[in-house]
Amino acid sequence: MKKMNDNILKTTYVFIGLFTILAVYLLVYLFTDSREDINNSYNKRQALLAEKVVRGSILSNDLNILAQTVVDENGDETRVYPYDELFCHVVGSFDMGTYGLEASYNFDLLTSESSIIDEVVADLNNEKLIGNNIVTTLDIQLQNVCYEALGQYDGAIMIMDPKTGDVLSMVSKPGYNPNDIEKIWNDIKDDDNGRLLNRVTQGLYPPGSVFKLFTLGKYIDSNKDTYDDYSYTCEGTVSFTDFSMKCSNKKAHGHLDLMSAFANSCNCAFVNIGEAINSDYLKEYCNEKLFNQDLPLKIPYKTSSFTLNSSDSEFIKCQTVIGQGETLVTPIHMCMVMSSIVNDGILMEPRFVTGITDKNGNTVKSYEPEEYTQLYSENDSELLKEYLREVVNTGTAYRLKNDNMDIYGKTGTAQINTTGMADSWFVGGVETESGETYAIAVVLENVSENTSPAVVVTKEILEILDK
Repeated sequence: MKKMNDNILKTTYVFIGLFTILAVYLLVYLFTDSREDINNSYNKRQALLAEKVVRGSILSNDLNILAQTVVDENGDETRVYPYDELFCHVVGSFDMGTYGLEASYNFDLLTSESSIIDEVVADLNNEKLIGNNIVTTLDIQLQNVCYEALGQYDGAIMIMDPKTGDVLSMVSKPGYNPNDIEKIWNDIKDDDNGRLLNRVTQGLYPPGSVFKLFTLGKYIDSNKDTYDDYSYTCEGTVSFTDFSMKCSNKKAHGHLDLMSAFANSCNCAFVNIGEAINSDYLKEYCNEKLFNQDLPLKIPYKTSSFTLNSSDSEFIKCQTVIGQGETLVTPIHMCMVMSSIVNDGILMEPRFVTGITDKNGNTVKSYEPEEYTQLYSENDSELLKEYLREVVNTGTAYRLKNDNMDIYGKTGTAQINTTGMADSWFVGGVETESGETYAIAVVLENVSENTSPAVVVTKEILEILDK
């Protein structure tokens, strides 16, 4: 009998344990994973919510309306975007499928904080409840400046606050007017120019010389006691058994130390530097800097790729260490890397939304800044700032020098074909006299490789930050 009771007791404990595990799982799901599942575009619950709730508004960081639902006297709803094309990729659109923040926060926009009494009254009157609003980090003035600075170029610009991770501006061209999405849908859905594509998060580009930031970082990391002794004489060309490579300016730079090689973006010197770096170690270093890694983003994105390994040819390695080869990056990845350097090595999670409010403006939920990872040590970030400053003070970005701001960064010209066309890059950090900090990434597509329009565009943006 005693043995039977012991068996019953053990069985009871097992079932209690299983029940506890199930209860914990359900609680975790309700508070963490359920929102993501409900927000899935395939979840039919969204359609049910849309039948009872008027979609809430999307607001800028100063509470101006970026998207709202207008209901006419017949009860017909129209999603309206007051700034037309200006925020089309980051805010997104709604009528022909959801994109951007419209998609990522679909559930919140279709959720209402109305009381039970309001729900009963709405049902009796056959009316809908008013959905919640999302308050974004987007700055209208900065967005407009970036949009205008990009002008007729195809490309992308992103600005974020390194201290908070706030995404202040995200511009991608070409774009579209979300107010006309139904009329133009057949023209843009299969458009070769990718008008629906958010180039900031989904555009994969060869990095060109902005990749030298990673080659430099790994070289310093591998030669902590001797990197300052680096010396090289650039004669304009570096030759190997089967090939040769010309320098970035097609001229000889002459004698260079490590800092001047970086500031002048000397291809020959960086090929020489790359020879001193083990390819597998460089790949490991790049993976630590978010290549081939998932990113903490609330909107769709592509993963930057780095594929070099020790079995690749010498030609591929030489191409890779100067930012050509098969390496591809997204502008948001480069902006995040620069953000961490500005912020003493700490990368804050990119934040698009600061809070959810009800129809009366009362806060329902707040999203505080969150640290994502320590991408660089504080010492390494300060050292890299010195090298990046030299690019602006004496190097390829000298046109950005400004006595009122501390500006540092890296230019890049990534060849995309053999006809002399390239993608033009600038990535960098800005610290103003008043203590504000910014990280910026600019890429312009299909420009002459003999020009640096990304620097010109960046200068237009910095003039506003200087005010």
